[in-house]
Amino acid sequence: MFKTTVENLVDHLQQDMHISENSLVWLHSGIVGLGIIKGGVETITEAFSRILPQGALVIPSFTYSWCNAEVYDPFTTECPDMGGYGKVAWKDKRFKRNSNPNFAISVMDQTSDKHVEKSLLLDETKWTCFGDGSVFDQMHRLSSEMPGKVVLLGGAHNDVVFRSTFLHYVEEKIAVPYRYLKIFKNPQNSKETVNQLVRFISKDEYNKVNGNKPLTYSFPIKERYSKLGEDLIKNKMILQSPFGYSTTRTVSILTLCDWLENKLKQEPEYLLR
Repeated sequence: MFKTTVENLVDHLQQDMHISENSLVWLHSGIVGLGIIKGGVETITEAFSRILPQGALVIPSFTYSWCNAEVYDPFTTECPDMGGYGKVAWKDKRFKRNSNPNFAISVMDQTSDKHVEKSLLLDETKWTCFGDGSVFDQMHRLSSEMPGKVVLLGGAHNDVVFRSTFLHYVEEKIAVPYRYLKIFKNPQNSKETVNQLVRFISKDEYNKVNGNKPLTYSFPIKERYSKLGEDLIKNKMILQSPFGYSTTRTVSILTLCDWLENKLKQEPEYLLR
């Protein structure tokens, strides 16, 4: 049985995945592919803490609270859908969580001036999930100053070569035709709202937003990411290396966003292929 330790995970992330000490990492994590994790899931946090002495680790802490008309509290609301690591890691005192009620993130910032934390915890990140000012917009901007990377570890999203929440940021940026902005309200104060890019789930919903524009797809709409993975490999934009019982994958945030933005401008329904 493969055993994941702080030491062998640090070696893998540094030597195989080329994550430098000042990187900004957006992590999608699984634990099944890591075998037996010596020390429990905190081992993952500790490994990143060691390899990022001047960098930052950001993890999904999504709750979808206002989607479900539920109250959100960044200090107490659980995120049970975030997997074996994500659903508990945000409670580590090294992380701080932002106030987005649907797509919250938690950040462990080890930069000397805490500039990543300051950017991702800005009040404006509360009001949009993927648009201008969102945490994904902030991470994209920060990646021009430090090496920003999307990392898939431990079997995360292993149904395809690559997918990430970051893709929705690019989809909103170019206004793909199969998604639209939906407003969710604070169940305790209807004046507070958050904008979220969502898929059309029915023809009626599509017609309500777009009128009777011609349709080129069926409902419910689902992105299919196999072509994206093929193109990332073909264009040598993705780094892959085995670890434990899965393959770790990483893509530059700048490369991913810039390439996908251009691709979607040419083929707006590219991710549906």
